[in-house]
Amino acid sequence: DFDAEIVYPDLINNLDELSSIVLKDKESTFTLYLKDNDWVIKERNDFPVDNKKLGEFLVKLSRTQKVEPKTSMEDRYSRLDLDSISSNKESRIKKIILYNKKGDELVNLSIGKRKFTLGSNEGGTYVLFPDNPQSWLVTGEINPGIRVRDWVNRSLINIPKERIKKVTITHPDEEIVIVGKKDPSEEYLVIKDLPKNKEPVRESITDDIGRTLFNLMFDDVTQVDKINFTKDKTIKVKFESFDGVNIDISLVEDNDNNWVKISGSYKEINDTKVLSNDDFNSEDWGKVVDDLNKNSNGWVYQFPSYEVSGLKKRMADLTADLKE
Repeated sequence: DFDAEIVYPDLINNLDELSSIVLKDKESTFTLYLKDNDWVIKERNDFPVDNKKLGEFLVKLSRTQKVEPKTSMEDRYSRLDLDSISSNKESRIKKIILYNKKGDELVNLSIGKRKFTLGSNEGGTYVLFPDNPQSWLVTGEINPGIRVRDWVNRSLINIPKERIKKVTITHPDEEIVIVGKKDPSEEYLVIKDLPKNKEPVRESITDDIGRTLFNLMFDDVTQVDKINFTKDKTIKVKFESFDGVNIDISLVEDNDNNWVKISGSYKEINDTKVLSNDDFNSEDWGKVVDDLNKNSNGWVYQFPSYEVSGLKKRMADLTADLKE
C-alpha cells in the first residue's frame, strides 16, 4: 500500500491558475482553453465547453491516488494500452497535459486501459508519468474524452412527441410530407393527404418523426459557413407544437454526416384545451426558444443517423398499398 498517495496533491489548489488542457490520441489533438474567462474548444472555433463536465473531470483527476506499481518493461506496455504511438500505430494510449497561465505543466499523464475490479465502484486506470518507465495503477476512471460530445452540453431542445401538433417535411425535389394531430391526447401523428390506394404501413409509423425533438442531442459542431445548405440537397422541416413553439430545421447529408441548422419561434397559446397541465407546461417557452436561437447562432450541428432518421421520411417510407 502506498498510503493512498495523491498523484497531483497541488492540483486542487491551483485550478484557478489553469489556462489550457491538451488531449491527444493516435488520431487527433484536442485543446480546451480559457478565453475571456470562458472555457472553449480551440479546434471548433471556440465553441463553449460545458463547465459542469470540465469541473467533474478536474475534481476526479485531483483526487487520483496511486494504488500499485506495474511493469516498467516497455515490451509489456501494450497489455495496459500504454505502448507509444510511435511503436504501435494501433495504440490506444491517450495523453493529457494541463498548463497554467505561465505555460508550466501542472499535469502530464499518459493514460492506458481501465481496470474495473479494484474493490470500489470506480475501479482504476493504468498510467505512465513523463521520463519514467514505471507504469502505475491509479484510482478512478481517468478517461478524458477526445470528441466534442465529451466536453459540451449536447442538448439543443426537448419537446416530447405528445406536444407535437404538426410536422411538415419538404424534400429537395419538393416532395412534401405532412403529419399531424388535432389533440395532444391522440397517440400518433396522422399522415395528411394520403395518396390514393395507400394506407399507413402501421399506426405508429410516424413515431420517429414525432420523437425527433425529444431530448435532441448533437455529436459535433462546426461553423455555419463550413456546410453548404444548397436547395438541391437540403431537407427543410417545420415542427409546430401545441404550446406555441415552432422549430425550423435544415438538414443536409455530407459524407455520411447529418448536419443540421436549427432555429425556433414562439407565440403564446391561451387555449386551455390543448395546454398540458403537467410539469411540461411550466417551461418558460419564450426563454427556451431565445436560448436555442442565441446558442445556435452561427453554428451547425452533426447528429448520429438515429437522431434524425424521422426527418428523412418520404411518403413511400410511411405508406403501403391499400389492402383489398
